[in-house]
Amino acid sequence: MSRREFKDGGSYLARLESFNRVDKERDELIRELIANCQTFKDRLEQKCKEYDELEAQTRSIYQAQANEANEKLAVIQRKVDANAFAFAIIDGDEAIFRDGLASKGEDSGLMAANQLQADIRKHLRAVYPEVNSEDWRVIVQIAINLEGLSEADHTKRMAGFNEFARGFNHARAFFSLVDVGKDKQQAYAKVREMARLMLLNPQCKQVIIGPCHDKQYILQLQSLLFDPKVALLETNPAAHEAQGPGYRMVRFPEAFCSDVLTRDAPNGSAPRNGMMGDIIEEFKNSLDLKGIQSGATPRKYYLVNSSGERVDEPTPNYETSAAQRVDARIKEEGRGPCYRYHLTGACNVSACSYYHNGRLGPDEQQVLRVRARNFPCAYRSACCNPDCFWGHHCRYGPKCQLANCGYGDTHGIDTIPVEKTYEDGSREKIRS
Repeated sequence: MSRREFKDGGSYLARLESFNRVDKERDELIRELIANCQTFKDRLEQKCKEYDELEAQTRSIYQAQANEANEKLAVIQRKVDANAFAFAIIDGDEAIFRDGLASKGEDSGLMAANQLQADIRKHLRAVYPEVNSEDWRVIVQIAINLEGLSEADHTKRMAGFNEFARGFNHARAFFSLVDVGKDKQQAYAKVREMARLMLLNPQCKQVIIGPCHDKQYILQLQSLLFDPKVALLETNPAAHEAQGPGYRMVRFPEAFCSDVLTRDAPNGSAPRNGMMGDIIEEFKNSLDLKGIQSGATPRKYYLVNSSGERVDEPTPNYETSAAQRVDARIKEEGRGPCYRYHLTGACNVSACSYYHNGRLGPDEQQVLRVRARNFPCAYRSACCNPDCFWGHHCRYGPKCQLANCGYGDTHGIDTIPVEKTYEDGSREKIRS
């Protein structure tokens, strides 16, 4: 080995010093990391402790609030249950009391109310077997038509019916007979709105709507009928529209007749009124209707298709000169005409923004009738008002090309009329 292969010892010392310096820096780094780790660990433990304390405090607050809410809910539920009730709204011109309950004046009214009360109680026990429904109140409203029975000349003839109504109303605090007049639309509206109101009331546990053989009720109440609180009263066989799954039916055969009755009147005579059966029929037959039937005023009606939906009758076109006069009047008045006033002679809208003065003549009224068809009726094809002049469906049907047609929801209905429905409820076939 030559001398050149030996290195100076000083170089080894320099290298050793370099290693020691690196080791020192490494040790300082490790000590710094350990110190930081300890700091973070201490902070984490402090935060966990604070979190546990806050969680316990929050849980205690939430538990106290939940207990308070549950107590309030229990109080409310007790109040609701303490004042629970069942509600029945019945079209009395369609549901007919059995003969044995409609022939003895005030006593028969009392018997009818008691029988109906017993039937509803029995129904509630079957539907709600797990609760004591005997404590529930039972509210019954029967809407009837007394048109023509309240004239002074027929007071004596009405005595029996008045006694029946008095007995029915006095039998139970929440039972009442309500006169809605001859307009069938009023009966539909009363049944629909009362049912909707009661379904929103949590204290109302059951809503009985009847009868269900009239398809107009099914069409107008479609949005309500699948509510679990709703039951349909079946007297005559239910309409086809009410025979699908999801409908809950109830029958009270001890109170109401279940015979199939037709509303089509033979020989043009008025149909049987319904609710009070023979009593009202006897009164109406005793009235002198010959003058009315032989008068010049035709019976009002509207057209329906095979599904019971209203379809508009074609209207004769108007003269161009009449339209020009209407448009000139609009320009002169600075606003449009009130369709209700000029077509019916009356407007019940306070502060109506359309012009009334100087009712338009027959030719100008025909212009309004044609133009009114461009404005949809609120009830669409379920409208039952013979005097309604608004449109009830799109005149073009499925062939309509308008992207924003106001009658878009009616494009699929059948516009072929098969029947006339008169204002008294009777029907006349015009096409099989």
